Amino acid sequence: MDCDIDAVPRRSSCPTVTPPLTPTGRLRLARCVVDDEWPLRRAAELFQVAVTTAVRWAGRYREDGEAGLEDRSGRPRHSPARTPTRTERRIIKIRVPRRWGPDRIGFLLGVAASTVHRVLARPPDP
Repeated sequence: MDCDIDAVPRRSSCPTVTPPLTPTGRLRLARCVVDDEWPLRRAAELFQVAVTTAVRWAGRYREDGEAGLEDRSGRPRHSPARTPTRTERRIIKIRVPRRWGPDRIGFLLGVAASTVHRVLARPPDP
């Protein structure tokens, strides 16, 4: 595919226009950089993205092809800093009969009130 400069969206008068973050826009940029060997800075400027973004998309295209440019979930794969299950159970065990708030529960258990609040606000695990 030859990079068609006319297909690249131009800057409008509005300074907050978002770049072509769709998979199609990513594919166009990646093909320009990888297949047509455009300089990263030039491609990033024409597609109105940061050079680091262009590097990321080109790298994903090199590794995984078109599939690497699809939208990805931002959800973390694991939560290493999550409150231990035992502590969560203790928080809930105190909350239910006494109806205490996060400050009192946190003081009693030696846990930050913000942590207690986050545990109480979290939906129950299925």
